[in-house]
Amino acid sequence: MLKNLITKSAGYDEEDTKLMYEGIVEERKERELIEERKRRDNLEKLRIEAQIGLNQEILSRNNRTPSNELNKLLPKFDMKEDISLYLILFERQACMINVPKEFWVSHLLGLLPQEITQLIAREPEQEARDYDHVRSWLLKRLKLTPEKFRQLFVAHQKSSDKT
Repeated sequence: MLKNLITKSAGYDEEDTKLMYEGIVEERKERELIEERKRRDNLEKLRIEAQIGLNQEILSRNNRTPSNELNKLLPKFDMKEDISLYLILFERQACMINVPKEFWVSHLLGLLPQEITQLIAREPEQEARDYDHVRSWLLKRLKLTPEKFRQLFVAHQKSSDKT
């Protein structure tokens, strides 16, 4: 019924109508193509963002150094032991698990007896954060002297569970 009204109207021109129809169809196809490109671009963007997020998670997981990892690898320092040997072991373990050097002092403090950490806490803050300073301070204060080694040797007794 609508078709009959349009085709029988006085201003109807079949060629103009076909051209208008083709123009409308082309515009729709172009819009659909543009929308499809936008969808593909958005999908690619989401895919890239997801990949970046995954890569960052993997990197952070690899670079992560939980503070308790060093506690698992090294026992707490015993005042009867040699501090220089303990520091060498600490440095090697810290390097193995990729702990940045600026965090070594905080990890080391967790492995030292409380009386030593209190002495380090009395140092100026800048020096207390510097591992090299703390290391030299510990070596100066706690390194076993030949006299101390002699006393330990004389006082040493064989335990019953060792041969």
